Amino acid sequence: MKMSFKEASLKVVLMGSVFGYVISPSYGMDTDIEQKKRQELKARIKGKSHQNTISSLPSLEHRIKRKNQEERLEPTLRKSVQVLMDPYVDHHPLLLAVLWIKAAEQGNFSGLYNVGWLMRYQEENSCVNLIVGQTKNKHKEELLQTSGALYWWQRAQNHNDYEAWCELGKLYLKGRSVAQDYSEAMHQFRKASDQNHAEAQKGMGVLYYYGYGVEQDKAKAMEWFLRSAHQNHSSAQYNVGVGYANGEGVEQDFGKALTWYRKAADQDHAEAQFAIGVGYGVAQNYEKALEWYLKAANQNHAHAQYNVGVFFLKSQQVKCDYTEAMKWFFKATEQNHHEAQCAIGELYYAGKRVKQDYTQALEWYQKAADQNNVSAQHNMGVCYQKGRGVRQDYKKALEWYLKAANQNYPRAQLNIGVLYYWGNGLSQDYTKALEWFLKAANQNDPKALHNVGVLHEKGKGVKQDYGEALKWYRKAEVHGYNYDDYDVDHAEFLLSAQEIWAFAQ
Repeated sequence: MKMSFKEASLKVVLMGSVFGYVISPSYGMDTDIEQKKRQELKARIKGKSHQNTISSLPSLEHRIKRKNQEERLEPTLRKSVQVLMDPYVDHHPLLLAVLWIKAAEQGNFSGLYNVGWLMRYQEENSCVNLIVGQTKNKHKEELLQTSGALYWWQRAQNHNDYEAWCELGKLYLKGRSVAQDYSEAMHQFRKASDQNHAEAQKGMGVLYYYGYGVEQDKAKAMEWFLRSAHQNHSSAQYNVGVGYANGEGVEQDFGKALTWYRKAADQDHAEAQFAIGVGYGVAQNYEKALEWYLKAANQNHAHAQYNVGVFFLKSQQVKCDYTEAMKWFFKATEQNHHEAQCAIGELYYAGKRVKQDYTQALEWYQKAADQNNVSAQHNMGVCYQKGRGVRQDYKKALEWYLKAANQNYPRAQLNIGVLYYWGNGLSQDYTKALEWFLKAANQNDPKALHNVGVLHEKGKGVKQDYGEALKWYRKAEVHGYNYDDYDVDHAEFLLSAQEIWAFAQ
């Protein structure tokens, strides 16, 4: 069935980014909210934030109110909890740790959960050491034998704490602090899901989507993602969008995919914002695409940052600005983004708005090539072949070209053919040269198409055949080879001469 232009424009999740990024469902069970929790807490410890840390503790207020009569806290501690819940009071996480430990040691299920949360999501050893030090002796040995978060959440689950069930499910899913166990992850997620816990429902969807511990069933995965998404869970909404766009578990529907992406994007879900940007890129509304890429890039989405850089470098809709492009590429490299590393290398190699520096170019190519970036591997070969930023070494060049060529990269295949043609660093072999030129020519590389024609014309590595040479020259021309008119005219002249000679015989 033929798709409309609108549908085709949103086929982003099948194609991935025009710059090579593949969009897939969110695997991780750390939600956007949890990421913000960690960031807020880290900033708090460093004294850079004035937001109320207690607000980042999930479901705290309603759970305290619900359990206050069931689990009686000593009056002083209850007063401290009320103070901590005051949104206008600034709190240090170490103070939180002390008070929640006291609550936890009295069996208060909110205290048990939140001490586990502090140990799982904060990054300062001082807080962990304090929690271990303040724990009553009768529990200390048990605590030291296991992960802090696991210990406290296991105690919390005995109080029917569905938040703890979900957190335990995530630990078992990822094998963090405990042996990976998909069956146990499902057990914990299902208990919390029965209480309509959105994050646990998403966890169920992840298990069914990837077939972890159960038979893979993307229809069931979508059912769970939808249950979570209808509770406004942003990652689940994004996953529903992916499902509709790919037609996984539901009938493919790009309109619904966009609807769910927007729901997630409106909650600042970076992957959803990026996906919408790619959709606009396919639809060739580049201003809108850049707008959405910037939303994701400002949330530290590495590939969005890279794409913004590409816009400033190559897009006709945005004024070319090498400085701005380099700025965004560097932001992406902070997350070890290999395409951004390669792009920086190319800017140094060409000397575009930066001083030409082959040594710097080689260093950036190396970073990307070590991550199996095919373009960078090819560029490493070029540097060694030409002695740019490094001593000329044809054998090293061949090694790097082969890494890229084995990933079917046509420019590397072409250059291997050139090495064989001239005998650079290896024995001259026209047959091998033709073999490598054909690999690249079969991917319509214009230079490779031309070189195959040259070998047929000259009879090197193959029987001389002017007609075949002309055919390859014409293919090269169609695919963008910029002739100076000599090559084709010369081949036509030779062909005519051959025909005249054959006629005369």
